Amino acid sequence: MDLIKFESSKNWLRYIENGEKDLGWLASHEETIFAVIQQDLYRDSEFHRAFDLVQIVFPYFGIVLEHLDMWTPILMETLIQAQGLSDNDRQARILRWVGEAYLKTGQQRSSHNAFTTALDRAKEGKIDEMMLAAYTGLIKLQWFDLRQPLTKEIVQQALGVAQRLDDLGLRGDLYEALALANAHIGNIPIALEQGQMAYIYWNKLNNPEGLGRAAFTLAEVYRYAARDDNSTGYLQHALDILEIARSNMAETDYAWQYPMIAYVEGSIYFQLGMWNEAESAYEISLDEATRMNRVQSVVVARHGLGLVQTQKGNFEIARGNLLLARELWKKLNNMFEETNVLFALANLEVKVSNYEFARNYLLTALGNCDQLGDFPDSIFLRTQLQAMLDNLPPAP
Repeated sequence: MDLIKFESSKNWLRYIENGEKDLGWLASHEETIFAVIQQDLYRDSEFHRAFDLVQIVFPYFGIVLEHLDMWTPILMETLIQAQGLSDNDRQARILRWVGEAYLKTGQQRSSHNAFTTALDRAKEGKIDEMMLAAYTGLIKLQWFDLRQPLTKEIVQQALGVAQRLDDLGLRGDLYEALALANAHIGNIPIALEQGQMAYIYWNKLNNPEGLGRAAFTLAEVYRYAARDDNSTGYLQHALDILEIARSNMAETDYAWQYPMIAYVEGSIYFQLGMWNEAESAYEISLDEATRMNRVQSVVVARHGLGLVQTQKGNFEIARGNLLLARELWKKLNNMFEETNVLFALANLEVKVSNYEFARNYLLTALGNCDQLGDFPDSIFLRTQLQAMLDNLPPAP
């Protein structure tokens, strides 16, 4: 800590500017940089430099390494300081990362508010790159909550801003977001085209991080495509592309790669009916997510484990994982995924002839579907729920 008095945000900005393009070298200096920013945020003469340093290092420490417990509070302090100066430009730039931080921790409502405010500030300041980043964030929200609709207006406005910018990285981010959002609502051909566009942009930049994310996105799109037409060919494509994602992400420090690539691999094996392989991949995903304390990854891994353990006839452990998944989805305020878990719980109880438990789960799930509205995924789920309910033995 004695180093603080010899360091300043100004010096660190110079070190970063003259250092390697890859920010991985900063990892061993995280505590020092954090202390310097804490010191300089409240010094009038140094605030602007502290702000610039936060904007550079938060994406690495907060988003890549996911040290959000450490960095989100200082991000909020930076925002408060920028608001005190009535600085729209700086507010927009920080709010973009506030939205991403909330998205990482499953706080969709707070994330929506941050991205919406960032968009307003960016429009006022006519800051195109921040407008595009905010639009991309709003589109990402649809991945996690079907009640955040992917409107034509948002898509058209985002694409319009992208055409005005030469930043291929921001375009790659946008097309990744659009691809997954469209896959979630059943627009598979459009999603595949957008995922391929994202890969092309990142390939032009020769960026392993972007290539890994784009390949991961394409694997997810192919997995959704297979769900809709039951094609094992799509699933093999997904496995092949997931290996491309894994090899590219291995060159980066991205923390999410370990739980999420294992989770998607498990989900592909599940769709192929390879129960042992699926269970093994889900367990790896859960171990990694638990180690990182990444709640959104923990819940999907437990959800997946509950599904595959039901298929294997391990009903007690499956029930435990599904009940935990339901509680976590409720905490994350994701009604669609909670409803999916209720369907899984009903299916489990049917298998062990607990028909009244199954009926209660199905009725609760159908009530949730009424609140979700009519989206392709929710319509598909409602149809499955009603079919299972109709096939239950009559209540005594």
